[in-house]
Amino acid sequence: MHSTIKYFIVLITVSLFCFTGCQTSVWAKTKKDSKLLRVEGKGCFIYGDNDTPASAKEKALILAKRNAIESHKTFISSSSKIDRFELKEDLVNTLAAGYLYKIKILDITETGRKICIQVEAYINPDEIDDLLAKDGKLSAESKDFKLYGEWKVFKEKPSISSFTMGKNHSVKWKYSVPKILDDTYAGLGLHINPISMDGRKVLISLESKNGFPVHIRFYSFTPGYSKEDDDDTFVPVEASIRLVLGFQEILIEPSILQVPQWWLDEQGNPEVEFFPKNVRIIEFEAQVDEDIGPVSDTIKIESVLLK
Repeated sequence: MHSTIKYFIVLITVSLFCFTGCQTSVWAKTKKDSKLLRVEGKGCFIYGDNDTPASAKEKALILAKRNAIESHKTFISSSSKIDRFELKEDLVNTLAAGYLYKIKILDITETGRKICIQVEAYINPDEIDDLLAKDGKLSAESKDFKLYGEWKVFKEKPSISSFTMGKNHSVKWKYSVPKILDDTYAGLGLHINPISMDGRKVLISLESKNGFPVHIRFYSFTPGYSKEDDDDTFVPVEASIRLVLGFQEILIEPSILQVPQWWLDEQGNPEVEFFPKNVRIIEFEAQVDEDIGPVSDTIKIESVLLK
């Protein structure tokens, strides 16, 4: 009951903000209402111990708005002209924040810790074209682009794993893995919108305080095998990287990446391959090193670049 009340307070607050902050924009476009096109989107969010039901619903609502925009044929056709993932991300965020009109929540469902929200709204295709005309020229400047997304830590007790966000989307990851159990680990994952690694390399710029080995993994959604909203069904490939002290750039060649045997064993040795055209997660993991023993480090990841 309390979470429901909090949620409606959040919705009322957002509605009042949009009424006062977006009123001029909405009324300035009433003459173009005939050009408005309906879009619909669904967003789901699974919340953890650090989330509240209200914050989870806010995040699900944001995802629903983003998916509503990306689902429309006008955006799909226009955004196909953009090569850079970063530019497309900025465009979607901009449109979701201020270029959706007559937003209406159609449905809210909760299953355990999973919250899904279905929305309908309207967009003006002329505004999409205007934004592309203004910013689309940036796509020709470089085929390299930074990867952004949601950072999440994971661990197996009694390991410690935490992170803090810095400027320019950098992240500082602190971990400690004691030599108590063979399978103790600590990790950090970057959850991104789908990208294609087909024929591409990944350049990671980071600074390591102690320079211990880490595993770097890429998880892909594989058609016919993977399931949406189930990360355990995403197929991984990994490489073991020995870091050095201080700043370094690590170029990941696809040829060094292999589906790990531990994952094949866990999944019952399925006959499935990594699908490089739909990568969803990039992961860093530290484990106890047989030669060194317990490991701990502070790693500042400046950027993850697709080349």
